[in-house]
Parts: sequence; C-alpha cells; structure tokens
Amino acid sequence: MTNYLHHKISGKFRKLRQAAGYKSADKFAEDCGSHKCTYYRLENGKYNPTLKTIGKVLDVHKMSLKEFFSDIE
Repeated sequence: MTNYLHHKISGKFRKLRQAAGYKSADKFAEDCGSHKCTYYRLENGKYNPTLKTIGKVLDVHKMSLKEFFSDIE
C-alpha cells in the first residue's frame, strides 16, 4: 500500500471515530472489539489492517466498505 493511501485510510478512521463522539481511541477500540494497541496503530498509519479489522470498525459506524472507500482515491 502506498504511503499516500495508508495516510488517507488511517486519517479517515480517526475522523470517523471523532465524528461518532469518541474522544478516546481506547474506548472506541473496546467498543469495536479490537485491542487498543492495534487500533492506535491503525489510526496512526502503523498497521496494515485486515478486512476483518476494517469490518469491526465499520460495523460500529454502520458503514459499508463501499461507503468507506468511496472518497479515497
């Protein structure tokens, strides 16, 4: 994955969490069933997520893969 794409994806995860009212990445990680270190690394572009991990996050946001990637070029 290119650095640009990785940056766009990690930034979008952070924006979605904040828009959902989560100030803490730890609390969000707990609610989506991910380990807090994994989620922290995901938001900071230090983790290449699996579809399973992406699915857990998007389930909390009630968002499809298509919606998530619609504005990422």
